[in-house]
Amino acid sequence: MQITKASGLAEDFSEIKLLNSLKAVGISKDIGKETLRLVKDKLSSDTDTGKVHNIVSQYLGQHAHPLYQLNYNLKRAVFKLGPTGYPFEYFVAQILEEFKYHTKVGTVLKGKCVSHEVDIVAKKDNQIYYIECKFHNRPGLKTDIQAALYTQARFQDISNKHNTPNNNHYSWLITNTKATKDVGNYTKCQNMKLTSWGSPGKESLFNLIITSRIHPITALNSISKDQTQLLLKQNIVTLNDLTHLIKNNHLINYLSRDVVKKIKKEISSIYS
Repeated sequence: MQITKASGLAEDFSEIKLLNSLKAVGISKDIGKETLRLVKDKLSSDTDTGKVHNIVSQYLGQHAHPLYQLNYNLKRAVFKLGPTGYPFEYFVAQILEEFKYHTKVGTVLKGKCVSHEVDIVAKKDNQIYYIECKFHNRPGLKTDIQAALYTQARFQDISNKHNTPNNNHYSWLITNTKATKDVGNYTKCQNMKLTSWGSPGKESLFNLIITSRIHPITALNSISKDQTQLLLKQNIVTLNDLTHLIKNNHLINYLSRDVVKKIKKEISSIYS
């Protein structure tokens, strides 16, 4: 049986791929096998990856811990951080902070030739990274070579001006989708750091989110799309942000008490 991917291309349905995706978010073998059985029962000639995802997510919502369902839906939740890329930058910065980086978002630095607004400047030990966050708000797209070329060109202009003998400077491209093969080859050749949704391995964006437990507010079911956009415009991007606001009784400045109560209950169930 073939299914249609978000890119529009068809591929054979892979049982192993589905089971591995469930294992990656912590789903037990028993629930994984039951989920696979359900998906196979509902497969048809017009099935696409979106329908498969919905079937799995609904089943996990009924039979798995809320955190596992949230993690399974992570990629979609990150897409919902759009339409602009600014919330994604704050989201990535918070993740890096959990790994002992010191970060600044939206810093303007003067290069040798022109000034540049750097999405994130991150420092850890004696290493300084100039990070470009390439955000896509829908599936089926890949980050292409233009993003890598731009990131490196900007880095070269900045590093010529700011290079210091006591620190090592690097460029870093982070994206919430896959990157093309050319991007992989180019970043490796230029000694750039590349982080995409599924690569490299344990340091992929997906695994960084899972490990850090920094989740976007778009993963919640207790707030509407309009409420989410209201919060994102205030740079309230993660569940950590919401928890902090609830603790200090500040979230009621943006949302009703009933909604805040629902949010508090849902976050509590996720991290219980």
